[in-house]
Amino acid sequence: MHDESLTSWINRLARENLCPPYVFSMDTTGYPLFNRDLDRCIPDAAVRKLSILSQLSLSELSNLQIPQYYFSGIEKRHTFLHESITLATRIIGFRRTTMWTQFCPRCLEESNYYRKHWRYATVTICPKHAIRLYAYCPQCGQPINFHRIHILHSSKAICDKCLLELTSLPSSNPVSPVNVSFAQAFINAIDTQWFRWGSFDMHSVPFINGLFFIIQAVRKKLFFCIDDGCTNNKFAQLSTLDIQSRHNLMEITIQILANWPTTLIELKKQGFIRQTDFYRNRHNDWPYWLWVIMRTHLNKGYYWITDTEIESAIKYLSSHSYKISLGNIGELLGHDRSFYTNKTKRKLIENAARIHPYNKNIFHW
Repeated sequence: MHDESLTSWINRLARENLCPPYVFSMDTTGYPLFNRDLDRCIPDAAVRKLSILSQLSLSELSNLQIPQYYFSGIEKRHTFLHESITLATRIIGFRRTTMWTQFCPRCLEESNYYRKHWRYATVTICPKHAIRLYAYCPQCGQPINFHRIHILHSSKAICDKCLLELTSLPSSNPVSPVNVSFAQAFINAIDTQWFRWGSFDMHSVPFINGLFFIIQAVRKKLFFCIDDGCTNNKFAQLSTLDIQSRHNLMEITIQILANWPTTLIELKKQGFIRQTDFYRNRHNDWPYWLWVIMRTHLNKGYYWITDTEIESAIKYLSSHSYKISLGNIGELLGHDRSFYTNKTKRKLIENAARIHPYNKNIFHW
């Protein structure tokens, strides 16, 4: 199947040969394949042996893996792309202990295999049936470990822990057509390396790079109220978030992209989002399509705040044991954390910082 994940395909191949997948992979390739994330990392020698065994070409097998986009040159290295897109996999022995794959019960009912795009953190809905995906067994709450199902079971669509039939799960409420079209465009972009959706028509790498900057800004400013107020979730990697948080996050992001860049500009005018919210690890490496909007519409403007505003902010920060700094005052007063001010007002802030002790460095609403 062209949209099947490599892990699912090897699992099916092993079961057809009446052999547990971890034993099968060791006997046929010489590698304990299931102690790693097969969809992202498999030895080249193992792929060649699987190609000979199954009579599939190397290109057909590579299509079952998640693309990893190499830079050409003396030293080949992965981009951050596959690390950010793919759901995080934590493996102990042969068991996945994190929510490493998702599934659509209707898809499993139609064809009993696991799709490659169910591994993508930014895809939380099924574009075929327009319903939300599941990321774990709702009965026992465990991740889906289909490769651990006993070979005597005829179905691969059951929970290996409680044996719940996954195809019997109810479909979620239908999702909006905009979300469905974005999910399909994103899946196509991974496979074809080109993203076409709405006003976007570009290579997938710069689009996905920019997408993660937008997700960063949404999580920082717009998503905090939805994300249960959890500071850890606010800064955690996208691929480690639960499916509910990722679905809500992508809904907001898609709304911004659907009317690009008008919605983003309006959010900036209303003070909900700022240019500095799009910084990641202090490296300004936006792709051009995002850079243009940052520089033409979200660039920092000049606004001279009054002494009264600064003094009131200093009083509030000191009373709550926050560090008195330009960034904290800008955040408190609703400005950019790196807003401009003259030397006199900077001196006022610096003098206050020397006087007032603090326990907390960064102030955030």
